[in-house]
Amino acid sequence: MLTNSKALYKLLTIDHEFVRFDGGSIHVIPEDKFTPEEIEELRDIQEYDLKCGSEYYIANFLPDGLRPANVKKL
Repeated sequence: MLTNSKALYKLLTIDHEFVRFDGGSIHVIPEDKFTPEEIEELRDIQEYDLKCGSEYYIANFLPDGLRPANVKKL
């Protein structure tokens, strides 16, 4: 998805972890680096992308049971 989201740009450009998921790597939102508003913006973008047929790319938003144990649910 093309977006001018400052929160998404921040996630893509700061140093952060990735986890293996479904044969690839997906982003982990670092704790204490994003405001609640930025996290909600990222959640909205992820949900929209899922509705459009994209895969998960933010590990913190994976459903229970799919999210790795070491990744905080947001």
